[in-house]
Amino acid sequence: MKLRLFFCIICFLMPRIILAQDKFSITLAVNDSSAFRVYHNEPIVFSISLVNKAIQQDISWNEDADAYLAQVAADYKAGLITKEEFEKETDLVTKGKRTVTTQFVGSKQLPWFLQLKFHVVVKDTIEQNNWKPSVLGDPGTDSIAVLDEKGYYSINYHLSPEQVSKLRAGTYKVEVELEGVTSNEVTVKIKPEDIPPGKLNKRDMQLRLGNYYLERKDAKKTLYYANLILQENPSDISGLILKGEAYILQQQYKLALSAFTKAQQQYNKNNKRSPVNEPPLYLIATIAWLQKKV
Repeated sequence: MKLRLFFCIICFLMPRIILAQDKFSITLAVNDSSAFRVYHNEPIVFSISLVNKAIQQDISWNEDADAYLAQVAADYKAGLITKEEFEKETDLVTKGKRTVTTQFVGSKQLPWFLQLKFHVVVKDTIEQNNWKPSVLGDPGTDSIAVLDEKGYYSINYHLSPEQVSKLRAGTYKVEVELEGVTSNEVTVKIKPEDIPPGKLNKRDMQLRLGNYYLERKDAKKTLYYANLILQENPSDISGLILKGEAYILQQQYKLALSAFTKAQQQYNKNNKRSPVNEPPLYLIATIAWLQKKV
């Protein structure tokens, strides 16, 4: 019985004393990675997400506690432990349960994503004040982050190619902070040279730049990169979708519908041997929306 009580103390009480948890967690990525090398005229995109890992852990903790209490009750009912032992263990584990608290970050007047502070250093010590990332595209998130067990919020920030070109080449370490909580660290290495022609002719670079300008709602540049992709492969589904999105920005809905329809037809052609693979809902929904617009 002493072993059971010792187990309760170690598993349910000690972690509450020794673990200091932030009220939420911030995850930072640069171009979908923890480290990224960028040319001197290439955009940098930071992805930031919030989640309340502490509340998820607290809920899991309490579920384990309830399971343990149920086992103690079963042991008492079976006569394996005395009433005194049952009451002691029940009291101990119950007191060890955690309070589940939803966190609220931001306000309508000052959204959470506008409170983010970027910390950029070079050579581990020299703070960089000339990095001024801004929100990329529409925020697409609520002003107030309600961080319960299911709450998840994200935002993208960016430095434009023009901004990057004004920065010194070198290796930088970047973190973001919100209400005293700091994210993980990412590394950005800015190369001294611009994007070489060989790289600009690669589909991956063209698609990434096209999607970047799509987020910025720059229809002209989005269409430019979409056409580069389609010059190489007129049936490229991502290129067709990018082209359609550019036309939507320009409110040229007939041209957009044509591009999205070709993308759907190509998808069907690529998957004709697998009838269970229907076109993505995004394609179907966008085509239906465009059909109404024209």
